[in-house]
Order: sequence, then C-alpha cells, then structure tokens
Amino acid sequence: MGWVPDDWAIDHDTLIDVGGHMQRMPMFPYFDAAHYLLMCISVREDLGATSTQFSRRHPFSCWLSSMLMSFAGSFLACFLLGEPIISPLKRHNDIILATIVWYCVFYFPFDIVYKLCKIPPIKIILCVLKEVQRTQKIAGGVKYAARLYPESYLVQTLVGVSKGAGSGVVKIVEQLVRGTWVPTNHEILRPSFTTKACAISSIIFTLERHSMYVTAPHDLVYLCVVGFFVYFKLAALLLGVQDALSPIENLFCAVFMGGMFDAFGKAIKATKEAINGNRALTEEEILAKEREKLMKRRKTTLNETPEYFLELWESCPSAKSPLAKKLFRLTMTDSSPEEVHYNKAQEVIVIKGKTSRTEIPLAKSKIEELTAISKAKQGKVQRAKTFSSFAVDPAAQEDFIAFTKCVGDVIENPTKNKRWTALLRALEPFSEGKAANILSTFEQSKLVDSILKFDADEDVNRKTMESLLNAVLCSRVLSYKNENELLQMCIEKGYSTVIEELFVHQDRIISERVLAELLKTAIQGPENLRRKRIEKLILRKYSREALSLSATHSLATGEALEIMKILTEIYQGFEVEELNNDIDEKILASKALSLITVLMNSHANRIINEDKQHQKFAEISNFIIEMQSMISTFSKVQVAFQQTAEECHSNGTVRRIHLKAHKLVL
Repeated sequence: MGWVPDDWAIDHDTLIDVGGHMQRMPMFPYFDAAHYLLMCISVREDLGATSTQFSRRHPFSCWLSSMLMSFAGSFLACFLLGEPIISPLKRHNDIILATIVWYCVFYFPFDIVYKLCKIPPIKIILCVLKEVQRTQKIAGGVKYAARLYPESYLVQTLVGVSKGAGSGVVKIVEQLVRGTWVPTNHEILRPSFTTKACAISSIIFTLERHSMYVTAPHDLVYLCVVGFFVYFKLAALLLGVQDALSPIENLFCAVFMGGMFDAFGKAIKATKEAINGNRALTEEEILAKEREKLMKRRKTTLNETPEYFLELWESCPSAKSPLAKKLFRLTMTDSSPEEVHYNKAQEVIVIKGKTSRTEIPLAKSKIEELTAISKAKQGKVQRAKTFSSFAVDPAAQEDFIAFTKCVGDVIENPTKNKRWTALLRALEPFSEGKAANILSTFEQSKLVDSILKFDADEDVNRKTMESLLNAVLCSRVLSYKNENELLQMCIEKGYSTVIEELFVHQDRIISERVLAELLKTAIQGPENLRRKRIEKLILRKYSREALSLSATHSLATGEALEIMKILTEIYQGFEVEELNNDIDEKILASKALSLITVLMNSHANRIINEDKQHQKFAEISNFIIEMQSMISTFSKVQVAFQQTAEECHSNGTVRRIHLKAHKLVL
C-alpha cells in the first residue's frame, strides 16, 4: 500500500469478521448507558436555564420526558406496526438503568456527571458508542419489519428510520409533557442530518436484505454503516460539519423541485419589465396614471381640510365643562364657518360659511343619551336635565342610577316585596322604551331569574306581578333573548294585561314560539275580537319554517283549524271587495294566505310525527305479542317434558322427543 506498513493490511475476510463480531456485541449496559446519558443531557439542555428549577419542582415530568427520549425509537416503531406502545418498557433492567442515568444527570451533587459528559474526549466516546447502538437498532428494525411485511420495502425502511432516529420525532410529545410545545419545529418538518443518515442506512439494509443492488455480505455492510455514522459524527464534533447532505439537497431541489424553472420565470419577468420601461405608454395607461394622480390629489385635499370640535354645553351659567365633544372634518372651501345652529325639525346641525353650507345629522335621542352619560359620570343621583337641542329647552331626564340601583337590590334579594315595589316605581319614567341598553347582558339574565323566582312565590299578588311584567317589557330594558323568556312565562301563566300589550304593540319583536302562543290565545278570547287580533298578528315578521315547528308543538288540530277558518274569511273578504280595497288590505290578504300555508305544513308535520309514533308503538306491540307466543310455546314444551319424564320413570322406559322447528314470521 505504499506508505502504509504491510503488517497493517486488512483483507476482506477480516472486515467481515469484525462486522460480525460488532453485530453480535451486546448493547446492555455500556452502549445503552451512553445512549441514555446523551438523551437525558439533550432534555436538560432543551430546558435551558430553568433545567434545575424544573427538575426540582416537577421531578415526575422530568423523568417521563427522559424516558420518552430514551425509548423514543421503540415507541415510534411499535406505533407504526400497531403493537402496544408500552411494550418497550417490559424489560425492567432497561428502566432501572435509564432511571439511574437520569438521576445522575439531573440530581448528582455539584452536577459532576453532567459536567464530565460535557468534556470533549468523554463526549466523543459517548457519541461513538451511541452511533454503534444506532446502527444495531436500524438493522434490527429492518429485520423485524421484513418478517412482518416481507413485500413492503417502505414499511421496512420506515421502521428502521423510526428505530434509529425516533427521538427527533417523539421530541414534540416530550416537549408537550414539559409544557413547552413548539409545533413548528419538529423532525418531519425540518429533518436533521441524523434522520437523513438513518433513512439512507435503512434503505441500504433493506436493499441488502432483498439482494437488490447491494450484493456485499451483511456483516461487511453493517461495518460500513457503522463507519459511516461514526465518521460523520466525528466530523460534526471536531470540524463543525452539521449537514453534509445540504449541497446535494440544494442541487437536487434546484433541478427537480422547480428551483430552476422559478429562476427562469423571474428572469423572464425582469426582462419584460425592462422592455416595457423603455417603450411609449398607451392611452389607457396614460389615463390610469392621470386617474391615480387625481385620487392622490383628493386624498391630500381631504387631509388638509381643517378639523372642528363641536361641544354640547348645558345652558346654565354654572356649567364648567361640556357634556360631550365631537370631532368633525368639514369639506368646506371656506377657512372657518360663520354660523352654527341646530335644526330641530330635521334633527341636523347646520354649519354655514360665506359660500357653502354643511349639514351633519344628529338625532335628539343621541343628544339626550350623551347628556345622560355625562350626568352619570358626574355622579348626580337626582333628576338630571337633558336637551332637545344645543343648550335650548331643558327637559326632564330619567334617573338611570336610581334605576340600576333598584335592579341590583332585587337581584341581591328577590324575595322582598319592598324592593320590587321600588323597582316598579323606578320603571315609571321608562314606560316608552327609554331603558334600552342600560343593563349589561349579565344583569339582564339575573333580572329575569329574579323575576321568575318572585313569580314562583305563592304569596305574590297576581295584579302586582302583571304590573311589574308590563313595566319591564314596556321599558325595553331586556334584550330579545331575555324578553322572549319572560313572554313565554307570561303566556303560560296567563297574564292577560301583558298579553293584551303584545296585541297592541306591533313594533315589538317576538319569537315564532311566542307568536304561535299568541295565535292560540287569540282564538280563545271573545269571538268579536278574534279576527282583529289575528289580523294584527299576521302582519308581524316571522320565519315560515320556525313558525311551522312552533305551531306543531303549541297548537292542537282543532285550534289550527279554527285559525285557518278565520284566515280564510280574511282572504275571502279581500276577494269579494277586491276593487274597493287598498294596498294594506292586499298585504293583509297575502299575509293571511301565507299563514294558512304555514299552518297546513305544521298540520302535516303533526300527522307525520303521529304516524311515526303509531308505527313505533305497533312494532313494540308486535314484538311483545311474539315474545308472549314464544313463552307460551316453551311452557307447553316444558309441561310435555315433565309428563313424558313421569310416564317413562313409572314404566321404566326411555323415550326420545323430537321437537319440530317452526319459523317465526315477524
């Protein structure tokens, strides 16, 4: 060999013997201990500066993380092959050794074991031992998978990779155990060089096992794979080579994964842009650029438009601060407005300049709301004042603070009548729906619960309860959901005053369930009022499908027919007086026809449900009858057995009874 002495020559047989000896070498305990040491160290380094604190505060989580990393390859292989994942822990010797190593890494006094393992010579020895163990795991995984799936090369390769580089894949689960899950950084998304090398080695073992392209002896192939792992591990530790396959990957991606074509596309695009930059513009492009300049000029003009503050002041001279402020940007050509006043009829703020006029909508209700909010912030409990215009015509404002205090009192103790009386008194100024959006959603739900508890008390006067419910509903203090719950309770309990209000107020939004109950209530009232009430109800907005379901549950067959009879009269009356009716009567007739269709659908749904129930009842009845017939047949057979046995016993003879099978027709 030239400069190498002749005594150092290694022949082919020697390499095969060394590979066979290395393949038969036991991994327990030295090689396994090196593997456990490196895995526990990786867990500790992944914890960072908090490793000591974490291991003291969460020892079980720390131990479980170390065990997951130590047996990661076996866990992943069992998962892929559909075997019990817990099977790698069946050998207690491995668990004891891994636990001892874990304790030494995390809890040894003065961290002596951890610091010794970080010394470069010792770390190199540990890494070499681990790479030898990795090779044996890959070869064993391929061999085991080949026995289970001899025709599947992919399964054999995957099991080999999972055995050799399972710690990288299972690391995401190990981080989840420690509470530091990073889903964007895992081995499948960004494989390391170790995983790539395990994939290459697993493919080599698979091809060699099936004598495809690799015809060398198995022991020699095994020795070459060990040398491959050890060489690149030493290169990473001593020379800093992290990924030796990176240049090959970059070249492969550039040629076969679209990199070359992307570069060609960018070059073509840049060439087109350079050519277009030197040519003359077309008329459409010139118009587009002019339009863009005009839009920029308009934006600049809008930004340069002056801003103005409009302030709402109380008319009394003792006012120290405005009740509200509003910022406006006016599109006026004048430098400043000369006149500002409020138009009560149109509910707008009129701002006049020398040659321009601007109107800003501002409703009276908004001014009153701003005034009330300002008074509430000042903490004034007495009756406040609001304004229907700017500092003009003061009007009485409801006491919101007193009202919310009464609501809080009844929520706190809903059994005291005095608190409900105070709430009823506080609701008087809000009879026209002025209490909307005062209470929060939580307060509204609690108020409804308190009203239901108060209504459940037997000592409560019915008239008082009706007055309270009427006041709450007229104030509009509740949202649609909570108000719907109260309305259903009123209909079930038969509070006539509240129900009459629902017939009067057409603007109140109600659910389809409440509308169905109102239809039922309308036909149960006096005959002279039935048609008028139904005419008011059919003008409301509703969902046809929801009302059909509600009518199915709420209305009986006779009630639905009575309602349809009245609706038919309304529709027929429209047909007789078709020439004299106006548009409102036409709408009424169309609404009546639409509601008839809804009630017919609900009646059909009711029939279908009843048929289904009857069918189920018939099936159950047939089953019971058949079971009874079978029981009677068995009882007769049992009696026959007893009689025959007695006769045979008395005569001293033996008889055989052959039962005849009859098919049971279901």
